[in-house]
Amino acid sequence: MNKFFFQLRLFISRLHLIFFAIWVFWEIAGSQSDIDTLSKIISEIFSIEFSYAVWIMIISFIVSYYLWHYLLSSFVDDDKVLLEKLELQGNELISAHREQTRKEEKAKSQLLIIFVILIIFSSIIFGS
Repeated sequence: MNKFFFQLRLFISRLHLIFFAIWVFWEIAGSQSDIDTLSKIISEIFSIEFSYAVWIMIISFIVSYYLWHYLLSSFVDDDKVLLEKLELQGNELISAHREQTRKEEKAKSQLLIIFVILIIFSSIIFGS
């Protein structure tokens, strides 16, 4: 069960990255044509400026990512995963566990890079 939540945590991280990329593409396509985007819909519903709606979406993605990561991490005992791997195959699995953790950290850094790019993009486009 521990391994399931470990993999689920990685899956949710990647899912956030995919949804964020889709949202950015949707916003770019919507800004160049007259397509309703999520930010336009939020700004119309709550009667706020478009730039505030973009910031609300960015903050929502960040909060959602860290909330899910925190919740799923409460089910994962990294020491137990490491001990289980040690019992099974020794040192090779320790390196596999470290590699898995590095992949997870890389997914986090990629998400952070995309957030920074979107922040820069939104400040350039919507900063006027």
